Amino acid sequence: MVENVSKKLSGVAEIKAAKLTPCKICKPPPIHQLKKGNNFADKSVGKASTVRCKGTTQKGTRCKHFTKLANGYCFQHTKQENSRATAPKKSTTSICGARTKSGKLCRRKVKNGGFCYQHK
Repeated sequence: MVENVSKKLSGVAEIKAAKLTPCKICKPPPIHQLKKGNNFADKSVGKASTVRCKGTTQKGTRCKHFTKLANGYCFQHTKQENSRATAPKKSTTSICGARTKSGKLCRRKVKNGGFCYQHK
């Protein structure tokens, strides 16, 4: 079986030095799309003390994990570091308000206004 050495190579310079060509089966990205070398901003560089994670959970509360990573996020929320720049769009919740067969107003909750699934 052939050993996959491409996983050990991290930058364009190392790939060129090893004289590797792209695989025709797995179709890797072209060389111009690869990173130029090791990006230490993405790496986990430790701190001396632990800090509470700056990430938010799916419920919208702050994460309770502690981390020593330099970016201040735990292992589950490291992806939130880059997405923090764009604030999430808040949706408003209201009540459908359409008339039912009995003549009363529908009381189902809907997002961003409009009617519920039954009264569209």
